[in-house]
Amino acid sequence: MCNIFEEGKQIVKTGSRQSMSDEWSIVDTVTMFDFVWPSGGIFMWVKLNLESHPLWEKTSDEKLSRALWIHLTTPKYLVLVAPGSLFAPTEKIRAEKSFSYFRICFAAVDEANVAQMSHRFVEGCRSFWGKRKLNDIENDTDDDDEQRLLALKMC
Repeated sequence: MCNIFEEGKQIVKTGSRQSMSDEWSIVDTVTMFDFVWPSGGIFMWVKLNLESHPLWEKTSDEKLSRALWIHLTTPKYLVLVAPGSLFAPTEKIRAEKSFSYFRICFAAVDEANVAQMSHRFVEGCRSFWGKRKLNDIENDTDDDDEQRLLALKMC
């Protein structure tokens, strides 16, 4: 699981710049998330690098985090992570930085399923980081969240 997350936490970002009469291509890597390899237990914390998302300057961190959470629950990915706000020890922490974290539980899951979920998480993040318009994430968050969670429970 951690190997999959480590290999997938970055995406390649490309762009171009015009310098005088030549056009230059720019290739860079962007870190979507990071994590600490667990030394034990049944959970892994993922820290989202929301500042690296193309829409970061156009919306709030909280909205981006919620939109990613919902995006990961769509039928293509079917990954249910726990938002950090569920575990914030104080209201101050909940308001200031809990949205930057997801907790992933891998208890009582076959190793093959953990690997599949890890790949789906990475692909879901890559797809989400590909969204360039606010409408793209607003459409994701307009769905009825309760119906989506009910559908996940049935899988």
